[in-house]
Amino acid sequence: ALGGSLAYIIVGSAKSQLELPDGCVIRVGAISNVFGPFALAGLGAGNGAFSVSFTFDPALPPTQLNLQVLVLDGGATNGEFSLTNALEVNTP
Repeated sequence: ALGGSLAYIIVGSAKSQLELPDGCVIRVGAISNVFGPFALAGLGAGNGAFSVSFTFDPALPPTQLNLQVLVLDGGATNGEFSLTNALEVNTP
């Protein structure tokens, strides 16, 4: 992604396989939250980056969360956005 682009974290409780016409795949199902926008640091194509940290409440019951980042990316193949691979997080 281009540095300076905006990114959103998509959070859901299920896996998905929704293929878009441009070849991107949304892999988060049962979407419950979208966080952002986050401005990507870095300059130029392929150098956009950001980091977040979070802590889970120990009282939270075992939970599976699926996360994926959507980037508004003028440098993407479709000229509009790109999607990261998905990440599965399991709380203890």
